[in-house]
Amino acid sequence: MFVDGHDHRGSREHRLPARGNRLLKGFEVPIDMFSLDAATAGLHHAFFGKRHNCRYRQTGCEVACRLNNQGEQSMSMMRTLRLSLLVPLGVVATLATACSSSSSPSAAPPTTTFTLASGEVTCSNITGALTFSPPLTTKGGNAESTVIALTAAGCSTKGSNVPTVTGAAESTTISSATNSCTGLLTSRALTIHIAWTPSTIRPSVLTFSGYGGTSSSSGDVGFALPSHGGTAKVTGSFSGTDHGAGSTATAISSQTGTQLLAACGSSAGLTSIQVSSGTVTLK
Repeated sequence: MFVDGHDHRGSREHRLPARGNRLLKGFEVPIDMFSLDAATAGLHHAFFGKRHNCRYRQTGCEVACRLNNQGEQSMSMMRTLRLSLLVPLGVVATLATACSSSSSPSAAPPTTTFTLASGEVTCSNITGALTFSPPLTTKGGNAESTVIALTAAGCSTKGSNVPTVTGAAESTTISSATNSCTGLLTSRALTIHIAWTPSTIRPSVLTFSGYGGTSSSSGDVGFALPSHGGTAKVTGSFSGTDHGAGSTATAISSQTGTQLLAACGSSAGLTSIQVSSGTVTLK
């Protein structure tokens, strides 16, 4: 067979000296070659090297063979592909793919386009927890951090460019100078971060000037926001026409006031309040 103008009839695979690294079955190449170009050099040596007495060197994705001071004969990856009848197709495809991908710029990461939702939204079925660290006690005495993590379902929109909202996740952290249970009765401002489902809706930030106490018909206690005479503000989605001034929220626990006081007086203290129901409206 004639390849690159040379008669290779009857030629067999030839291996470079045993000092090389075995990278492909049937080929050995000098250990100082990069793996891709070394493999390509092994292919070249198998078909041309014995007759040409090649000395190989690497240039990017190309291997060059020096012919005893008679110049250089280059074998590109495309020429390697033309030998595909003589070598396993999987080897050639692997080399060509690796070489082409190494010279291509990496693809830019996908970007997400958020929709700024207008109008108003109301979600019911609020559940989650208020977690106290350290636990609340009747004596207190330590600085305290409260993590609030809630989820909401049963959402509906009104006058909005977003027809469907299937849920929301609400979170915030508030701090207090003491971990006394009486701190629960002290109104304070809090800012709630809301992520919507679907996630293409731009998140909302809901701020209340304070909160007050409330209870369900069964006696379970909870919180109403804002407190009486307080204010609300929304930035991001569902800010309405007045920056969310009419927004409200309630969070009802699964415990009565008596149960909460008993937990505060225990040796373990009150570690959390479980929220079993509630609503939130942004408008």
